[in-house]
Formats: sequence, C-alpha cells, structure tokens
Amino acid sequence: MKFNIVSRNCVMTNSEIVYLTNDNWNDYFEYRTMYQMYYKNQHIGGVRIGRIGQTEDRPDIPDEFETLPTDYFSLGVSLEYYKNLKREGIPRVEILIALHDIAYDLKLLETVREERVTQRSLMRDFSYYAVKEQFHRIADGGAVLTDYDFKYILPDKDITTGENLELDFYVEGENNTPPSNIYVLIGKNGIGKTTIIKKMLKTLLCNNDLHTYGEFITGWGGNFSNIVNISFSMFDDPITEVDVFDKMIFYKYIGLIDVRYENDIRKRNVKYDQLPDMFFESYWNVIKSITKNELWKRSVKILETDSTFKELDIGSWISQEKSKLEKMILATEKSIEEKNNIEKNFFREIINNQFSKLSSGHKIILLTVVNLVNFVEEKTLVIMDEPEEHLHPPLVSAFIRALSELMSYRNGVAIIATHSPVIVQEVPRRCVWKIRGHGKYRKFEHPEIETFGENLGEITTEIFGYDVGSTGFHTILKNVADRKNSYEKALNEFQGELGKEAKSILRAYMYDKENT
Repeated sequence: MKFNIVSRNCVMTNSEIVYLTNDNWNDYFEYRTMYQMYYKNQHIGGVRIGRIGQTEDRPDIPDEFETLPTDYFSLGVSLEYYKNLKREGIPRVEILIALHDIAYDLKLLETVREERVTQRSLMRDFSYYAVKEQFHRIADGGAVLTDYDFKYILPDKDITTGENLELDFYVEGENNTPPSNIYVLIGKNGIGKTTIIKKMLKTLLCNNDLHTYGEFITGWGGNFSNIVNISFSMFDDPITEVDVFDKMIFYKYIGLIDVRYENDIRKRNVKYDQLPDMFFESYWNVIKSITKNELWKRSVKILETDSTFKELDIGSWISQEKSKLEKMILATEKSIEEKNNIEKNFFREIINNQFSKLSSGHKIILLTVVNLVNFVEEKTLVIMDEPEEHLHPPLVSAFIRALSELMSYRNGVAIIATHSPVIVQEVPRRCVWKIRGHGKYRKFEHPEIETFGENLGEITTEIFGYDVGSTGFHTILKNVADRKNSYEKALNEFQGELGKEAKSILRAYMYDKENT
C-alpha cells in the first residue's frame, strides 16, 4: 500500500495511492496530528497520527511511505472514518495495518494509551472503553451499532402474581425505526416512577450485594460504560460520585443540587447565576472536539425545530468572535498553557453572557444536551426524571427527538420517568412501560394502543384511565387552553393551583393547539 502526504489543493490522480493532506486542527495549542485521508477520489475521513515519545507538534512523517515506522501509530477521529473504510473496493485491513491503527490493533492500544500525544490528541474525543469496544468492532469489519438487552428486577411485587416485578429493555442497533433507544415509565401522580428510577441508580452505583434495591441483568454480561443521572428538581436527593461503590463505572449527575454541599440546606441548591459556568465547562470540552462538536451541531439543529429555540441562533455565539481571538493569540508570546487559558477565558465571557439571557427552560435544555454530547458513548445509560417540568410542549417534543438522535448515534439508552403524553407520543408502544397499582404492589404493562405519533387525547385516555374531556377539571383545562396562546400563560391562569397530572394534560392541549 502506498501513501503520499500532499497539500490540500493537490490533484490526486493515482487511484492506487492513499493520499493524506495536512489538517491544521490544533489540539490544545500543543499537537497538530490531524490528516484527511482520500482514496480513489473518495474522502475517507480524518485520522490522527502520533509517535511514541512525541515532543514536537507534528510527527515527522515521510512524504511517501508504504507503512509507518514502528514507533508511529494512528486513530480515526470518528466512527465515519471506520465506516467509510468498509466501502467496497477500499483495502481496509491493509490501510489500518500500514498506519498502525490502535482501534484495530488492541495490543498496540495498550502499549501507547498512556502516551501524552495519545491522551491529549489521538484519544481526546473518546474514552478508552469506546476505542476498545465500538471503534475496534467497526475497524475489525463489524456493525457500527449493535443490539443489546437488559432487565431490571425490582424488590417490589406484581399485584397479580406476587412475583418480583421486571422491566425489560431491548435496544436495536441497525434499522431502528422508530428508535428503541428511549424508554418511558409513565403513570398517575404518586404511583412511584421517581422511586423506581432512584432504585435503578442505587442498584447500579451503590453497594447492593443483597439486592436491596433490585437487580440488573445485562445480555452482554457486563456493566454499562457510563451512567448519567439528570434531574432538575430542587428537592432532589441525588447519588453523588462519592457514593459510587464500583469506581470502574463513570457516573455523572446533572441537576440543581451542588453535591459538594448535599447536606447543607443553605448551600446545596445551585444558584441560577452558577448555571452559565456549569454550561460553559461542558460546552468548552465539546467545541474543542471535532466529533463532539459535530454531534452538538446536529442536536441543536433538531432543537431548532422549535421556533423559540431557533431564535437563539446558538451557532453564531462564537463564530463571529474567532477572528478577534486569533489576533490576540498571534500578538502574544505565551506558553501553550497560557494560550489555552487566554482562549478559554475569551470564550467564557462570550458564552456566559449569551447563556445568562436565556429563559430557565432553554438553560436547562442546553445544559442537558451539552452534557449528554460530552458523556454519552456506547452502552451509556441515561436516567431522567420528569424533563418536561421546565419546558413548553413543542420544546419537549424537539428535546426528545434530539435525545433519540444522540442515543441512536452513540448506541446508548435513556429511561425517562414522566407524566407527559407528549413524551409518550415520541416513542413506540414497546418502549413505554405503564405503571399501575398501589404501595409496594404494582404492575407494569405496555399500552394497548400504539403510541408513536398517536393523538394526545388517545394517549392520555390510555395512560390515565379516563376519557379526555369527561372529567370535570378537563373542561376547565380545555377552556383555558383554548383562550391562551402559550403554555406559560395558560399555567399562570391557575395561580399555582395545578397538580402534576393536570399540568401534563394542559401541556398536551397546548401542544395539540400549536400543531393544528
């Protein structure tokens, strides 16, 4: 196999040569390891090349070679790179061997994983687990997305059999329409949805040798790669990173409780003026990663199907300021670390200023999505409690679509406890668990109707057990919804005297009104 390193505007005429063009992407002002690969006039994708013991910013690679020297190694910058290598007529294995690809050669991965250039550049976008599992599978010719299943056995009893309750989950990888990466737990207020997801988290994260909280059984015999817990309740009692029993599991809590002061009532609630910095820290990691930044842009585009979100014009927040930063950096003689700090502080001021102007609902959506882009990878379990509480109905729908796209792309799975028929409308029947019962005795069942894209009135009747419009308070909700032009204005009409279930139904009425 022959490789040529050429300039970006070079004419690539020889169909038997793999062309690599220099890419000026800079990792932390320290490394320039990126190349773009072309073969037979096809763009294969970006690949980073490093060297054991590398101290220079760019590795010294011959302009022409058949295989890299033995102390060099490479890693594709995205799943698309490995997917494209699987195209017909492309010598995938020859290319990967010649470039000493560490996703293909796991022994080499173990040898170089602690190299500074590996940590700061080649693997800056991915965890070791992602490279070893998903990237390796695709590099080896396997499927991009795989099916997987798991079940959660509760300590609670089935009301009809007296046996322990079970929740089954099956995630389809390829040909997944509608997607099965989001599961919903729904039922009347007080039925125990939040309690169930808290037991799930304790089962996975805390010392559970006696199965006090239940038991997870995975079809692949291992654990989840990451666990992300999202809850924006001010009254939450979240599991902290300190509470995690198995330190091999990556766990992230996203919410309004400062876990550093969990037991101090005066300090435990995150102040709203802290949210911009919380957002920026995660956003910074995203925009400094090629792969995550592209996924972020895709997620924002889906959210922009909601007109109020589109007006935020998030894509312009930093794009208009880049030229100012470049002039600042060029005008100074600073160390790599100092340049990084200048860049980060420059953008922090811009982003924090823009983020501070947003409504609470938009802040929570952006904070959630940017963290998910940052932390979700294959077999990540995301658990969310009532995400609809801070959002108007069209944005709920857009958020669930963005979440589904993200989960499908990363091959993760989300479990949502909700009151919202709007969320149920976005997932198929097989991914909805309806809860009924009382006390410790409950029953889980799928709805009798197909829920994906179903009329919200039909879903509400199915879930809550009465015909929409036949109950007294429904008439009042419907009359208010008919008179008001937004969910917030309709909600204000009730002066804080509306239960969670009624809020969900009011949201459904407003959503139907806005989409007809």
